[in-house]
Amino acid sequence: MRKKIFDMVEAQTGNNKVSLVYDIFMMVTIVVSIFPLAFKETNTVFYYIDRVTVVIFIIDYILRLFTADYKLNKAAISFVLFPFTPMAIIDLVVIPSK
Repeated sequence: MRKKIFDMVEAQTGNNKVSLVYDIFMMVTIVVSIFPLAFKETNTVFYYIDRVTVVIFIIDYILRLFTADYKLNKAAISFVLFPFTPMAIIDLVVIPSK
């Protein structure tokens, strides 16, 4: 099951439709998360967009951490090293700022 999750969250080439759908979903989520930042006013719609997208990004981070050993190929130490990879650091810095 973890390998399937890894195959889904990591960008794949070829015929992996689940990964393609996941990538498109995450790209749409990223674009939608920008809307509340683009406007100076705050309203209920922007508030919920912000909250939902943050939850989605946190779930994505957890899934990537859960499958870090497949990405880094360093056995159990991968789970310790993953938060210090450049993309994971960016994720951790951006998520709380939302």
